Amino acid sequence: MRRAFIVVDMIYDFVADDGALTCGEPGQAIVDDIVQGIHETIQNGGYVYLCGDTHEPDDPEFQVWPVHAVKGTKGAEWVAPTQQTYEQYKDTGRIHIVNKTNMMRFSIRHSNNCWKRIKFVKWKSQEFAHRSSSI
Repeated sequence: MRRAFIVVDMIYDFVADDGALTCGEPGQAIVDDIVQGIHETIQNGGYVYLCGDTHEPDDPEFQVWPVHAVKGTKGAEWVAPTQQTYEQYKDTGRIHIVNKTNMMRFSIRHSNNCWKRIKFVKWKSQEFAHRSSSI
C-alpha cells in the first residue's frame, strides 16, 4: 500500500507572524513535525503533496477574505523549512506542489487520477494529531 502525506497551507501568509491571515503560534509550533512527516513519508516510499493557496491579484475570494497568497509574492511561499525540504526531494518524484485557488478545491495538474492513488496516513504521533487539530 502506498501512503501519502498531505500538507495544506503551510505558507507564509497563513503561518508567519506578519502573514495576511496568520494562525500564528499554533501553525509555527507544528512546522518541525510537518517536516519530519515529509522526511518519514518519502523515506518509507510514500508521496507528499504540498497543497497551498495561490491566487491571482484580482481573485474574487478577496471580496470575502483579505488579500493573501497572491501568486509570485512572499505570502504564497512555503514556510522556509517546508520549502527547503521540498527542494531536497523535488527530483525524486515523491513530492509535488498542488496549487489551490480556494478553500475547497485543489488544482491537480500532474494527474487526474492522483486522489484515487492516495491513502491517507494515520500519523503515529498523538502529539502531532492533537497540535494540528487545534489550528
